[in-house]
This record gives sequence, structure tokens and C-alpha cells, in this order.
Amino acid sequence: MACHSTFPHSFLFFFQILQNLGKADKTTDEIFEEHLQNFNLQQLNANRLHKDVSNYIRCVRAMQSASKSLMETVGETYEPQWVGHDLLFVQAQNQEMLWADLAHKLSDQVLIPLTTYTVSEVDLNPER
Repeated sequence: MACHSTFPHSFLFFFQILQNLGKADKTTDEIFEEHLQNFNLQQLNANRLHKDVSNYIRCVRAMQSASKSLMETVGETYEPQWVGHDLLFVQAQNQEMLWADLAHKLSDQVLIPLTTYTVSEVDLNPER
């Protein structure tokens, strides 16, 4: 039983040695090479997308902080006797909730699955 499982591995190893010595013809599978090239390009694009989405989420969180700071300043500046003063606090809370929700959804629905995909990279190069 052990002979059956080791024979293909030893044959492939022997054939690779012959290829490296130039004694056997190297076979190339053009379709495989094309798929490999497409896969590598997809991985490269996924890594770039991951980097850009991470940066975008950082910017969304910075905008959330800037929006909160702005609304606090407007709240301090807005006179209590002015029309709409009572709605200002509610609007500030609503804006902060929307920014937080956007950052949370981007992280959960985009960044985490993208991270899972990019971490699960597979080495498909047959020459290694």
C-alpha cells in the first residue's frame, strides 16, 4: 500500500531532476499558466483593494470624529433662544450614529471578508 502512494511522488521528483538537468522536456500547460496568471493578478488586486478599503475606513472614522467635533462646536455656538436649538442635539446624535454605522458595516461586510480572502492565498506555482 505504501508503494502506491510513494511511487507518484518519487516519479515526479525524479522527473523534476531530469528537467533541471535538461534530460527531459519540460511540459507546459498553457491553460494552467493562463489561469495561474489570472489568479496572481486577482490576488494582487485583492491585496490592493484591501489596502484601499482599510484606508477608506480610517478616513470614515476620521470624518466621524471631525463631524462630532463640528457638531459640538455648533452646539456651543448656537444660542438657546434660537429656533431649532432643541433639534441640534438630536441631529448631532443622528449624524454620529450614521458615521458609526457606516464604519461598522464597511468593516463587517467588506473588510473582514476581504481579509479572509487575502489571508487564504494559495501558492499555485508548480516550479516551487
